[in-house]
Amino acid sequence: MRRYETIFITLADMPAEETEALIERYKSIVTSLEGSMIKIEKWGKRKLAYPIEKRKEGFYVLFDFGGESKIISEIERNFKIDDKIVRFQTVKIADSISQEEIEKELAESKKKAEEEARRREEAEARRKEEAETRKREAAAAAAVAPPPEEKVVEEVSTDVPPPEEKPDESVDGEAEQVEEKEEEGKVAPEAEPAEAEVEVEKKEGEE
Repeated sequence: MRRYETIFITLADMPAEETEALIERYKSIVTSLEGSMIKIEKWGKRKLAYPIEKRKEGFYVLFDFGGESKIISEIERNFKIDDKIVRFQTVKIADSISQEEIEKELAESKKKAEEEARRREEAEARRKEEAETRKREAAAAAAVAPPPEEKVVEEVSTDVPPPEEKPDESVDGEAEQVEEKEEEGKVAPEAEPAEAEVEVEKKEGEE
């Protein structure tokens, strides 16, 4: 039994359910031909080294398994006719591998996966605990904080009294000047000369 690694790239825009179904399909090809799957790594979406059919990204998957060369022939035959597979490559990494070595690898891979899952769970628990702590601290700070002071806004009256009317001095002055001119225009009655009176009296006496 030889050990192989196969890397294949699927379409990057496929739904997650379709990607999982595709991975399970090719896994079943390995196991149906008496191969032993050691590990499956989903590298996820990555940028392609160069565009392939105008595609710049793909979803990368790695199979690490033990088996005979007939597995490679069958799996690559299916890759070639599958329009959801962008590229693939298979490399032989060991000329022989025993079932005991495979089981050891599987046990180590399982242990590693469990440790990673535990670390993720612990990290998620810490994140939730920190969020709850911040929430409690914020609630406590809000409870002890004094109420905000109410700002007293003075009302400003918008009613502006009209300006006092000042007497028009120019009009009054003109009126006074008119009155003065009128008084100046008045002519005093002429007094009769005294001589005239005397002459009249004389004429009357002569008559």
